[in-house]
Amino acid sequence: MDQKKGTKKFTFGLQPRKPAATSTTNDTPKAVTDDDKKRKATVESSLPAPKKRTIEADDEDDFLASAGIAPPPASAVDDDDPLDAFMADITEQAKKPVAEPKVRRDDLEEEDDIESYVRHMKAKGVVIGKTDRSTHHQRNEDVDSDEEVYSTAAAIDAGHHSDPDDTDKKEIEPLARVDHSSITYPDITKDFYREHADISALTPDQTAAIRQSLGLNVSGDNVPKPCVSFAHFGFDDDLMAAIIKAGYTEPSTIQKQALPVALAGRDIIGIAKTGSGKTAAFVWPMLVHIMDQEELVKGDGPIGLVLAPTPNEDVTQEVVVLDDELLKWDWLMRHLPAHCIDGSVIIFVSRKGAVDVLANNIKEAGYVGGALHGDLMQVEREKVLRDFRANKFNVLVATDVAARGLDIKAVKTVINYDVARDIDSHTHRVGRTGRAGEKGKAITLVTKKEDRFAGELVYHLEKSNQQVPKALMDVALSNPKFRHRGASGYRGGARGGGRGRGHRGLGFGKGGMEDLTF
Repeated sequence: MDQKKGTKKFTFGLQPRKPAATSTTNDTPKAVTDDDKKRKATVESSLPAPKKRTIEADDEDDFLASAGIAPPPASAVDDDDPLDAFMADITEQAKKPVAEPKVRRDDLEEEDDIESYVRHMKAKGVVIGKTDRSTHHQRNEDVDSDEEVYSTAAAIDAGHHSDPDDTDKKEIEPLARVDHSSITYPDITKDFYREHADISALTPDQTAAIRQSLGLNVSGDNVPKPCVSFAHFGFDDDLMAAIIKAGYTEPSTIQKQALPVALAGRDIIGIAKTGSGKTAAFVWPMLVHIMDQEELVKGDGPIGLVLAPTPNEDVTQEVVVLDDELLKWDWLMRHLPAHCIDGSVIIFVSRKGAVDVLANNIKEAGYVGGALHGDLMQVEREKVLRDFRANKFNVLVATDVAARGLDIKAVKTVINYDVARDIDSHTHRVGRTGRAGEKGKAITLVTKKEDRFAGELVYHLEKSNQQVPKALMDVALSNPKFRHRGASGYRGGARGGGRGRGHRGLGFGKGGMEDLTF
């Protein structure tokens, strides 16, 4: 064996790349005598079995051959040992940071709602969780998730996150005049009404008698006869299933007359009390018309238009200004008995956690009440609303999830225990009372630090032709922007300060409830 070539150790593991060495390899293979082989065998047989992961070999060609790797051709000359180079490359790879994938058990884990929503939005090109650095705001853990949903929806509608205070600074370009005579519009079907045989059989006297019994006053040319059952409208099965699921058993008075007219493609003006079913009277026919037309393509205009109603004039709005949130509970306990005598009461708060706390405190005070917020399962929400409608309890504590679409005639009083996130939400809250022509009262508790919302409320009351209390005006005037612009032009922004943070003002300290946390 060549004595100049020392024994080489190959260690499997991470080791630094060896420095390049000057090649001393002789292209001519060295001759090995029989005595050398015997001497090597004797030495190796006397050694104990190796316990380390280190292999010693006196010839790298023998080592490679033992591993099933053919030795390089005799003409191939490399400054680096092949295995050393291989191991050194592994070392360099190991030095690079490796992002370990999430360990996931598909047999145990299912995609949750958030993951599903993010994946769905990503497929539509909307990346959830990324926002422009200049408009990023630190998340407030006290904010209700209902509020975050509405805020996100508003931001998506606007196309960007904008400062509500700058609303009046935006200039809206007027739409260009359209010459409809130069546009060829496709023909569309307008008349979908086919008079039912039962209705066709009615005589003019019978038709007049039905209208009189329903209290209908009708004017116009050749007005369709009123229908008395959903079976008379010719709705398809899917629409009827949705109507029944919504809780309808028979059409209301305005629907009995308006639906045939709208389905026939006629223009109509319907006047009826709040909560009488006017919205459904035009939405159902609108769906029929929409589904018969071609699919919209990019650039097409709206195919249906729904305008929001004006604020309800059957509601008297009152504002109570308090020095501190802690005074809200005392005010509520003093005035709640009288309001419960008048009828059912809805108390709006800003956060879901506060709903459960306040509802429990009200029950401890001797009232029968319920709680409604976004964390409840759908079946739980429906049960709460059923019991409230059935007057099984007459005090409902809720977030804004109950402010839209809730139509309960028995609600006589709305108490905004916390101010709404914006004036539109305030309007929806107020609209939960004074339904179907009944009188209602909406009371808003405002603290002195909620000056921004106070300005919005002043503007809202003036627009509704309602009296602005001096105490509310004083709070609003403490806001510099309100003082600068004046009440008639003030748009103070979405939120007031405070809005019932933590446990303050929810009835704590009265005994027995101090351990509740959220």
